[in-house]
Amino acid sequence: MRIFALINIKMTTLDFYKYQGTGNDFVMIDNRDLTFPKETEIIKRLCDRRFGIGGDGLILLENADEGDFKTDFKMVYYNSDGNESTMCGNGGRCIVAFAHFLDIFEDKCTFLAIDGLHEAEMNFGTVKLKMIDVDTIKNVDEDYELNTGSPHYVKY
Repeated sequence: MRIFALINIKMTTLDFYKYQGTGNDFVMIDNRDLTFPKETEIIKRLCDRRFGIGGDGLILLENADEGDFKTDFKMVYYNSDGNESTMCGNGGRCIVAFAHFLDIFEDKCTFLAIDGLHEAEMNFGTVKLKMIDVDTIKNVDEDYELNTGSPHYVKY
C-alpha cells in the first residue's frame, strides 16, 4: 500500500504494509535503504487511528550488520506513542511473515531485535518464533514479573 504522509512539511509517498498478530496490528515498513525518518512525531502520527494509518506500533525491517551475528534482518519496533520499545512477540511474528513476503528467507531465519537474537521459521503460512529464555521470575505479592524480551506482569 502507499500513503501520502506529511513528513518534514513536504508531501512524501511512503510504502507500507499492515500486519496483525493475535489482534495486535502494526504498520510495517521495509527500511533496508534506511530512508525512513525515525522521528517520534512522524511515527506517532502514522500510528494514529483517526488521522494516520493506525496501529499498535510501527515496525521497521532493516539489514542486520551488527557485530558477530549473521542474521537475515533486524527488527526495529516502535510503540504507537512514537518511542522505540522492547521486543514484541506478536510484532516479531509479523516481521517474520513480512520478511518472508519480501523473499528475504525461504523457510528458516534469524533476526536481531532490541533484546538480541531470535530464530524463526515459516511453515505453510504459520510463523514459529523463538523468544529469549526467561532467566528470572520475580514474585510481587501474589503475582509475578518476568521478561520475555518485554516485561510482563502475570496475575493468577
